[in-house]
Parts: sequence; C-alpha cells; structure tokens
Amino acid sequence: MSFNVTRGMKNLLAYSEELDNGYYNTVSYPCVITPNAILAPNGKLSADLITASGGNARHGIYHSSAIPAPYVGQISTVSCYILKNTSDFAWVGEAGDSLWHGAMFNVNLGTYISTYPAGTIESYVITPTGDYFRISVTSRRSATGNFTPLFGVGDSGGNYVFTPNATAESVYVWGVQHNYGHLADDYVHTREVPIT
Repeated sequence: MSFNVTRGMKNLLAYSEELDNGYYNTVSYPCVITPNAILAPNGKLSADLITASGGNARHGIYHSSAIPAPYVGQISTVSCYILKNTSDFAWVGEAGDSLWHGAMFNVNLGTYISTYPAGTIESYVITPTGDYFRISVTSRRSATGNFTPLFGVGDSGGNYVFTPNATAESVYVWGVQHNYGHLADDYVHTREVPIT
C-alpha cells in the first residue's frame, strides 16, 4: 500500500509519532505507551501501543497548549490512525474548556459508538487506511482555555471509564494531528515543533 504525506498542511501537535515522549500526559488518564510496536500505515515500524493501566478510569494521552487569540471559539479537528489490539474500542476528542468534546469508535468494524458528553462534537469521519482507520473528530470551543487533544482506549464494552476494572485493553495509535477547520488536514509528521 502506498502512503503519501502532504507537506504544507498544519499539525498543532509535536511528536506526532512519538507518543511516549514526555510532551504527552499519560498520568491523568493512566496508560502505558509501548513505542514502535507495529508497522504504521506508512510501512515503517513507528505505530505506538496505548495500554490502559490503573483500574477504573479513562485511559489515554493528551497534550494541552494555549489557544492563540484569533482561534478562540473556532472549529478545530483532532485526528489519528488507530488499529485494534486487545480492545475493539478507542476514543478521540478534545477538551481544555468546560467540556469534553469526544467520541468512541469501534476500531474493529470502523463504526461510531457514542459522543461524550452527548451533543458536544460537530462531526466525525472514519476512513479505512489499510488495516487502520483514520478517525477525526471536529468540535467548536465553548469557552476560552487550552486546546487539549485526547486519544485513548475504551474497555471491552466500549466505555470511556473502565467498568468493571480492566487494565489490559490496548490499541495501536499513529499519526496524531490537530488542525483548525471542519476536516482533518492531510497528515503531517512533526517532531519537536508543531507546524502552525
């Protein structure tokens, strides 16, 4: 399968293929990152494994950064490529204001499950990419605050908060991205510096 990366687009997240970097918080929603665990959509050994840890809680990563003044209250889109592992379920979204703006997906079937809280996203897109699905979630900020893109694993029942206690659920994630607008930009690989 060929995979083209388009240059000149935006990705407001750094370390888009290094989820084990300290840039991402793995403590608040407890999880363990196994780097370079499997082949990514571009054919390189660079997709990371997110594994839930720590019991009944949400489990995933996020990065929080200040919103530039011109973009307060604007639409933005969070996206990534996800492949099922022990869990069929993963969530993608954004927080940082008074609400989560997230959605749960079945990454075995490539289907939407639910929005959390209900009514807080504008739209979502699920696109098959080889064995992966590229998932994007679009939302509008309801208040000032930080941009906080979120990527996580659901439990075996498709729940955000693990019920019952389960710590072994995991999914593969690659190519996390955040950009302004109603749709995900073509994927842009970042390292130390976001592309703004």
